[in-house]
Amino acid sequence: MRVLLAGGGTGGHIYPALAIARALQERVERAEFLFVGTPRGLERELIPREGFRLRLIQARPLPRRLSLALLGAGVAAAGALVEAVGLVREFKPDVVVGTGGYAAGPVVLAALLLRRPAVLQEQNALPGLTTRLLAAWVDRVFLGYGEAQARLPRRARTRVTGNPIRPHLLRVRREEGLAALGLEGNRFTVIVFGASQGAHRINQAVLAAAEELGHTPGLQVLALTGHKEYAQMAEELRRRGGAEQGEDWVRWGHLHLRPYLYEMGQGLAAADLVVGRAGALSLAEITAFGLPAILIPLPTAAEGHQDHNARVLEQEGAAVRIPDGELTGRRLWEAVLSLMRDEPRRRRMAAASRRLGRPRAGEEIAEEIVRLVAERRRRGGGAEGGSKRS
Repeated sequence: MRVLLAGGGTGGHIYPALAIARALQERVERAEFLFVGTPRGLERELIPREGFRLRLIQARPLPRRLSLALLGAGVAAAGALVEAVGLVREFKPDVVVGTGGYAAGPVVLAALLLRRPAVLQEQNALPGLTTRLLAAWVDRVFLGYGEAQARLPRRARTRVTGNPIRPHLLRVRREEGLAALGLEGNRFTVIVFGASQGAHRINQAVLAAAEELGHTPGLQVLALTGHKEYAQMAEELRRRGGAEQGEDWVRWGHLHLRPYLYEMGQGLAAADLVVGRAGALSLAEITAFGLPAILIPLPTAAEGHQDHNARVLEQEGAAVRIPDGELTGRRLWEAVLSLMRDEPRRRRMAAASRRLGRPRAGEEIAEEIVRLVAERRRRGGGAEGGSKRS
């Protein structure tokens, strides 16, 4: 089977594609994968790091309002579509998988124009523009949230699977995560992160509450700052005196800073509580681990989709939602302290989180893709490769 996966920009689009690819690798003999992204996204670093081939096209976002920029974006979109058509013709995929980001639209549209099987994986409760435009025409739309169905065309062939996460994340035990991150096993552990690129508002709240987060008995906090703001935050802690520093970490009391964590399973396995944005993939990982969360949705996310995602968890009792504009060091600290002291509430939140978790989402999507390709081959003739399962 030849699989072309298009998506990128942020980890929220890249990691679902990687999870689907890994699940397909476990099911299909001699599977061949090609990822498509853009020069601007994290895929340039993450995809080769995972051992997959990556091709780049010059796709860029479409402005949401009428302006002169829209004309330039339209020309760029036409160029990206031409590039995508060339890639599909060259690679000859058995299936094209779009997971969002600038590259997904042109590549999935190219697959449709060339009559190749195509599927979309939509992470958010509020579907993105690419999904809304192409859902009626692709073979399947896999949804992270059932709430997304009401916003798609009736003819769309949808299936609610949850969002796929990398299977190895769940294999990390708490003790392994704590040891790998230099954390103590007898402390209440909070992990704070602002998605793959960090979050300025959350970082500022962490600094404002650093004294409490770093020096409260029984508490330890791991804050993932993003590469952009790590050096500045680390320097601020060093100026306060008493900070310890390693190659890619700084510790001030029991407040630990790291720029990024490639093995996110370590952090989630170690955590008792998560604080972060409400990107769909982050929430899929949080709920797969069954963790309570404090969520600060990104206010500039397209069409407010992070707030929609956060409200789903809030309504189910799995999370506390704090609007970005209301987040301060004091508000962050009060929310953390309240949950740290209220174990019965944390247990209820954790149970709700586990109910929302879909750790087999990647497997379900892979199995459906294998069936789809098999059906197409039966209708249109045989092809090389075969499933490891009958």
